[in-house]
Amino acid sequence: MLVYADSRATHVTGPLGKSVFGTYVSRLMRSYSVQPVVLPFSHTTLLDFVNFWRSHPRTYDAVVLHCGIVDFSPRPVGTLSRIAAAKSSEPGFRELFARHVAYHRAAGGLQYHGEPTTTLYSPEYLEDTLLPVLASIPNLLWVTTNDFVPGWDGNYTRGRPVDIAARIAEFESRMRPVLSNVVDLHTWQAADIRRFTVDNVHLSARGFDEVTRVLDAALRGVTADPPARTQARCVGSRVPL
Repeated sequence: MLVYADSRATHVTGPLGKSVFGTYVSRLMRSYSVQPVVLPFSHTTLLDFVNFWRSHPRTYDAVVLHCGIVDFSPRPVGTLSRIAAAKSSEPGFRELFARHVAYHRAAGGLQYHGEPTTTLYSPEYLEDTLLPVLASIPNLLWVTTNDFVPGWDGNYTRGRPVDIAARIAEFESRMRPVLSNVVDLHTWQAADIRRFTVDNVHLSARGFDEVTRVLDAALRGVTADPPARTQARCVGSRVPL
């Protein structure tokens, strides 16, 4: 199977830096033949996944997709130019930013440290351009974000935008009715979030245990018995196994 994920599939507090050692990825590799693509870009998005999917035609028993928070989170308008420059050589991103000039200029989010915020793209772009591709992928399991507990920001010392949960929910509400298999972490209560995450976003050791358990149950629901484990390779990832 394929696991394509952003930084939430890495240990951000471990001694190896951003590594998948000890995460749900390495734990799934004990039971499944896994092709992990973890944090291939510093800003790993759903469009990056779509590009990967189109450029790597292959049949998988299952696809675990753990992306979306980069796409859906409000961010200061001033940061968009840096992201656009970094993504300029990747397929579809020039068109994305050209299409969203007016959307970004309108900056409908609340201010963050005095600067207007917006999202990488609009909910309509998600619906029109990305979701049709995601919905066509057999046995895709998409992992949601979890709720946000006020003050649980880890080393994110400046805090997060106050409307981050609402903005993410706006996008995720478009995803849920379209995708057949959703691994929903919004069932976690505040105490769970403190136990399973280090900063509302990235998982703790106990969080990796829990997500492994939930993913294994979900995978058994969409596949036959787990295939024999084989040597996994990390394609296009920026983190060590």
